[in-house]
Amino acid sequence: NDRSEPYWEKLNAELWQRFGFDADGWEDQFIIDIGAGSRLRTLYFEGASIAAVEPLADQFIAEVEWNDLDQATEVYAVPAEEEITALVGRGDLVVSINALDHGFNFEEAIQNVRKYLKPEGLAFLSFDQHHTPDDMHPLVLNDTIVRDVVERCDLSVEKFTEEGRYHGGPGPQALNYWLRVAPR
Repeated sequence: NDRSEPYWEKLNAELWQRFGFDADGWEDQFIIDIGAGSRLRTLYFEGASIAAVEPLADQFIAEVEWNDLDQATEVYAVPAEEEITALVGRGDLVVSINALDHGFNFEEAIQNVRKYLKPEGLAFLSFDQHHTPDDMHPLVLNDTIVRDVVERCDLSVEKFTEEGRYHGGPGPQALNYWLRVAPR
């Protein structure tokens, strides 16, 4: 698992480009990275301010030499299911890459995504789907379940793809959602 800077930046750029995101044009934009991990994929977005939501942030900062969480404007060491009042209504872009399938209450996490979005904001969520829970993935997530939750949380699917897989080996493809606040 190579975490060297050039290799990481190359893989990260390829990921965002595959999903149609350019690195430029993000000046003065506020991005909320849910499940940010120890390396901020969102540093790809040039000129953006980043809020990292990562339940293990304190541990990563203390123990992971190559973490870059200090480059975020704000860091919150809480799970996605816990509302962060300071983020409500601030997100131009809310992203979560390979994180929400590791949580414990998908609907609460999506309610928070909705709360964090500005009215014209975009959410991009990408995670492996699971048909049976395991130690690392306690939730059963598939497109039917996700769309039901998204609709209940007042969001609408702008675009959807089913491609890739974050955890190697056999299994269903990752689910990728571009979401907007549902029109009233």
